[in-house]
This record gives sequence, C-alpha cells and structure tokens, in this order.
Amino acid sequence: MLEIGNHILDHDIVAAAEYKRAFPYGTEALKLSIKQKFAIGEARSYLILSQVLLQQNNVKKAVQYAEAAFKIFQKLKLLDYQADAYMQLAHCSGLTAPNILQTAKYWNLAIKILSRTAPESKRMADALSRSAFVHQWLKKKPLAFKENYQALMIYQKLHSPKIYEVYDNLSYLFGSAGNFRLAFDYGFKGLHLAELNKDTTGIFNIYTGISLLYEQSNQPLKSIQHLIEAKRLIKNQHNTNEDLFLYGKLVNDYTTIHHYGKAEQLLKEGFAIDSKDDEMYKMLFVYAAELYVSMRRYDAAEKYYPQMMETIKGLPVHYFVCTKTHFLAIRLFLETKQFARARKHLQILNELTIATADPLDLAKIQMYSFRVDSAQGNFQSAIKHLQHFINLNDSIAKRSTTDQIAQLEVLYHLDKKNQDIELKQKNITLLTRQAKLKEKALQSETKARYFLILGLLVAGISITLLVNRTRLQQLSNRELSRQKDEIFNKNQTLSNLVSEREWLLKEVHHRVKNNLQIVISLLNSQLAFIDQPTIREVIISSQRRMHSIALIHKEIYQNENLSGIDMNVYLSSLLNYIIESFDLDNKVLLKLDIEAMRIDVSQGVSLGLIINEAVTNSIKYAFEDTSMPRYISIKLRTAGEKQLELIVADNGKGLPDHINIHSHKSLGLSLIKGLTKQLRGELRFQNDQGLKITVTITKLKPLAPDHPYPSKVSTV
Repeated sequence: MLEIGNHILDHDIVAAAEYKRAFPYGTEALKLSIKQKFAIGEARSYLILSQVLLQQNNVKKAVQYAEAAFKIFQKLKLLDYQADAYMQLAHCSGLTAPNILQTAKYWNLAIKILSRTAPESKRMADALSRSAFVHQWLKKKPLAFKENYQALMIYQKLHSPKIYEVYDNLSYLFGSAGNFRLAFDYGFKGLHLAELNKDTTGIFNIYTGISLLYEQSNQPLKSIQHLIEAKRLIKNQHNTNEDLFLYGKLVNDYTTIHHYGKAEQLLKEGFAIDSKDDEMYKMLFVYAAELYVSMRRYDAAEKYYPQMMETIKGLPVHYFVCTKTHFLAIRLFLETKQFARARKHLQILNELTIATADPLDLAKIQMYSFRVDSAQGNFQSAIKHLQHFINLNDSIAKRSTTDQIAQLEVLYHLDKKNQDIELKQKNITLLTRQAKLKEKALQSETKARYFLILGLLVAGISITLLVNRTRLQQLSNRELSRQKDEIFNKNQTLSNLVSEREWLLKEVHHRVKNNLQIVISLLNSQLAFIDQPTIREVIISSQRRMHSIALIHKEIYQNENLSGIDMNVYLSSLLNYIIESFDLDNKVLLKLDIEAMRIDVSQGVSLGLIINEAVTNSIKYAFEDTSMPRYISIKLRTAGEKQLELIVADNGKGLPDHINIHSHKSLGLSLIKGLTKQLRGELRFQNDQGLKITVTITKLKPLAPDHPYPSKVSTV
C-alpha cells in the first residue's frame, strides 16, 4: 500500500486526480501499520496523507500528520526520512507572512540532513530550489543565488525536467539586480520547459514572473499581456489566492499607464471576491490607495490608510509589502501637505532598512526626507539628505555593475564545472576502453603461450606493445589538441568578460549623468511655480552644482580612458556653462591656465564644485564698477610631486573687512571649506586687487594625460 501511494505521488508533476487516488492507499497503509505496530510504515503513511490533505487545502490537518511523521522518524533516528518530514512541513507553512520565517527554517534543516545523506539527489535539488525561492521573498539575494546554482548543477546532472523552477528563480533574481538580459533569457527558457512538461502551475508562475520583469524594465503593456495570459490559464481552477494576486498586479500595471478607469473596474471586481481573510485580498487595499494617489483623489486614498496599516501589521521586516506600504503613505501625506505624518513613516522606514539594508530603499528614504525638509523650510537638513541620496545613487550604480560582473563570473565557473564533469566522464570512458584493450592483449598472450614457440611469442608481444604505444601517442596528441582548444575558448571568454565590464562602467556613468539631468529638469519645472527670488536663487544654484557633477560623468563615458577625468576638457565645459547661465554678454574675461592632467572622479567632483562656487560668487558679488574691465582667472597646476594647486582670482572689490571667513555661514563658503577639508587640502583667502582663493591639495596622484593640452585664455 505504501509503495503504491508513493509511486502515485512520486512524480515531478502530480494532477489533482492522482492525489485522490493516493488517499485510500495511504489510509489503508496507516491502519495496517498501526495494527501491526510498524512504526516506519505508520510515519510514511502520515506523510502521504499530509501531501493529499495539503492539496485539498486542509492545511491544519496536513501539518498535524507531517509533525506526527517527524516525531516517529526522530525517535527511530532515521535522518533521511526526517528530511522528508521537514520538506513536507515547509510545504505546509507556505509563504504567508506569519509563517515564511518558519518555512525558511524547515528548508534549511532539510538541506543540512540531505547534504549528509543524499547530496546529489533530486530531493536535495528540490529542497535547494524551494529554499532559494523563500530567500528571494526575504530579500536574501546572495543566499538565493547560491542555492539556485547548487540546485541547477544537480538537476543538470540528473537531466530532471524540474530545472525550469530554478530558471524561474534565477529570472527573478537577475531582474531584481537589473540584469534584464539574463533575466529574460532564464524566464523564457523556463517557460519553454514548463510548456513541454504541461505543468499548468509552473507555466502560471513563470508567466507572472516574466510579467514582473516587464514591469521592472518599464514595459507595463507587455506585463499586462502576460498577466492576462496567466489569468486565462487558471480560469477554471477557482483558486481565490491566485485570482486576487492577478487582480492586484493588473490594477498596479493599469495605474502605471494611467488607465485609471480600467484599474478602478478591476479593483471593484477584486473586492467583490468573498475572501477577506486572504492575504492577497488585504493587498488590494494597498493597490487601491496607490491608484487614488495617482489619480490625485487623496480623500479616497486616505480612506484606505487604516486598512493598509492593518495589512502589514505583524509582518516580518524583510517582507516587500512593508516598505511598499510605508513609501505609499509618505507619498500620500507629502501630496496632502501632512508633513508630520510623512515624517513618522520615514522614521519607521529608517528602522526597517536597518534590517533589509536595501540601497534602493535607502536612496528613496533620503529623497523623501529631502522633500519633507525642503517643504518645511529646513534647508540645511534637506541638503544633507540630498547629498546622501546622490552618494547612495553612485553606490547603487557601482554595486549594480559589480553584481552583474560577479554574476557573469558565477556563470563562467558554472560552465567550467560542467566542462570538467564532461571531461571526467570522457576520461572514465577512455580508461575503460584501455582496460578492455589490455584484457584482450592478455588473452591473446595466454593463447599464444600454448600455440606458439617462444620466439613467436616474443615477436607478438613486441608488435602488440608497438601498436599500443602508437595508439596511446595518438590519443595523447588528440588530448593535447583538445586542451589547446579549451584554453583558447577560456581566453576568449575572459576577453569578452573584460569588454562587457568596460561597457557596464560606461553605462553606469551614462545613467548617473541622465539621472542628474532629470533632477535638474525637475528643479527647472519647479521654478515655474515659484515667485520668491530667494528660493529661485537657491534652486538655480543647486542646478549649477548638479550640472558640474553631471559634466564629470559625461566626460568619463564619452572617453575611452575610464581611469579618471581630463580636467582641461571638464573645466572648460563647466566654466562655459556657468558664464552662459548668467547671460553676461561678453562682459567678463575668463582666463584659464589649466595644466594637462587626469585625476580621480571623487577629487574631480569636489574641485568642480569648489570652482563652481568661487566663480559664481565672483560674478554675483565682486564687480560693482561696470565701466572697468572685469576678469576671472582660474589656474590649476601641480606644485611639487604630490601636490595640486587651484587658484581662483578676480579683479573685483575683494572680500569686505567685516566678513570673518572662519565664522561666516553662507552656503557657498561652507561648501568650499567643507570640500577642501574632504580633500585634505589647505584653503587661503587673500585680497589682492580683488579676491584670490587658493586651494592646495596634498597627496594627489595625477594620472598621465592621453595627449598634451596648451594653456588657454578665452573671453566668454
């Protein structure tokens, strides 16, 4: 009875009718095992019945049977069966908010046992794949990547069709890391295999996963197409949880493309489903609030605020819906000018991100903090948050590039391991063949000993050895040729990796420049609604500072040399932009004396901001007598082996006597002092027929230029 029940359920894909067939066999086996006091049979019967009950959504009874089986296996010290019990308990716990941490624990315990008892088995691969899926939900991506690749190695070795589940997991992980090329590649590979195996559940999961990829890559229309296809697949299954999940995702995507009428219609259909205790039903409150915030119907959105907070009550901090809900609440309260309530959610998010350490979430927190402080007039704090936001964006870009390179390296090593396995198999075949040849030679020698004289026997042995030596030499030559080809292919792969790394670095700088241009454009749009001259001046100054940073990233990605910044080209572009932004109509003579050099990006950003502040202050405050010639001089040169000297001077009125450089608190002066300190440099102010600012930076290691540049003097 036990073997029949196990045989029915021991398939990669089990239909609902098969579970019904297995139930009577499991029940009968349980009765017989209890009657005959056969403990192992009793525990195995409990596991069969637990699987059937879980498929019938009788979770409570399924957990009881799985726990009963585990206790018996533990008492009998049967480790292999304990792993099966842990795996069934993990299936019963599922991915719901209260249980997901327990689910992760069960999979971990099962993997520990199987790594000792069955490390290369399909059960081990199944456990690794499911554990990786749970860790994806908990945002533990490095661990999820590791478990997926371990599962992939085992499935490939066993030629198992379940490999499409790993492809689905890897598709999600690469998508969340921003590597959409590999994400879509694994997603469609998995979909193809799931369709070949006619696994409706697997096809549904992969369709929703590909939909998420299109959403993440800003292709909402294709996301909607795949969600509709997934909805068609489960049309007749009456699975409330999956229906509610699809309604929520469709509402989200239609909101993204501003089809608010369609989104509102789908929202009503979702709320009409009678399953208010379902976790996906509660998620509809979050999607509803997001819809009405996007429609600027803030009163309607605020009505869902209590339900949103109730939805995330008691959830683990790793759960993605927690951060999504708090960000949505901040957005709502910013739009309705309830800044105190927005700040409350920012404080909560700060505590949550300590646990998740998600750099994207940290960057969004800094941007929202900047907006709240700006709206409340706390400009000093707002500037700090903006600086943190810019630093985090740079860090995210670098981290994304590093992660993608690491992923390519992992794929390379995975392919190398597969090649090593194939090589070992070929070696085994070759050794077997050699053994057979030796056996035949021995048989021939034995026969020859009885039928041939001693001389013929010696001649026969000599000929045999000569033939074997020739064959071995041929085999050796072939092996050397194969190894040569393999080394060439590996070198080619490494060359491709280096080229792709350089492309990724350029792409990062390009995207950083584009993001800064977007922020500048947003500030420019905001100027249209601001009449106060003071605020307008603050925003315009911020635009100039951001433009000085954007120019650096533009110069890097347009240049073949990624090692640093060409200061001659960069400063010429920056100063031309500053002069043009003041519309001085050729009234200021700009004298540039820039020595040819390349310096590090971080030092270039700081020097650019110092020059921006110094030149801007000279233009705004230095010149009172418009009848006299006006000029601004900028010199950048090396002073000694390890020093760099920057001089910005004008022929204006100079620094007033009543201003104390050390105590004066203007933003421009504070930036110059703070950036000089950051560069570990020395700052001097001097009235010498105008104001002269000198910055000396120590321990600078300038890079060699691509070609020499002459000093330039230009009038703008």
